Amino acid sequence: MSGRGRHRVLLGMAPGVGKTFRMLQEGHAEVAAGRDVVIGYLEPHDRPETSAQAEGLEMVPRRIVEYGSTSLPDMDLEAILRRRPELALVDELAHTNAEGMEHAKRYMDVEELLPGVRVSVLGPPTLEDCADIARQTHSNPEEFWKLQQQAFAAAEGRAAASAAARSSAIRVAS
Repeated sequence: MSGRGRHRVLLGMAPGVGKTFRMLQEGHAEVAAGRDVVIGYLEPHDRPETSAQAEGLEMVPRRIVEYGSTSLPDMDLEAILRRRPELALVDELAHTNAEGMEHAKRYMDVEELLPGVRVSVLGPPTLEDCADIARQTHSNPEEFWKLQQQAFAAAEGRAAASAAARSSAIRVAS
């Protein structure tokens, strides 16, 4: 792996607004552009449309973690690192890992992926959770937010350019 990967956090104001669905759509677009994409962890929350959107994307199998008398499926960080995709899609950034995992929190797993993998993560369910993660993962939370604002501005710019292109095509076609 070369260089440092980047991450993109998708935020939504409430559960069920389409963050996971959007992440998966972007994953399909990246595959169509010729990039090596895997789903590192997906939690579809029993939403059939989300599960359907994941079809056709390679999914890294979950590992089973024994926690007391319970077996818990969770993200297999080592398998993702071995696989070395260009882009890993990771759901549930604010997740607390079971005892015995490599890290206490999923965002820490993502930080370990970043030395060479671009990561698209689904953000915490609330902005308060995101602020907590920013404080925990960066010595300078303002830098975290600056990076996220740059990512959102770039995405908005691409969306505006795409809309303008569609608008031009419509005018040309009429």
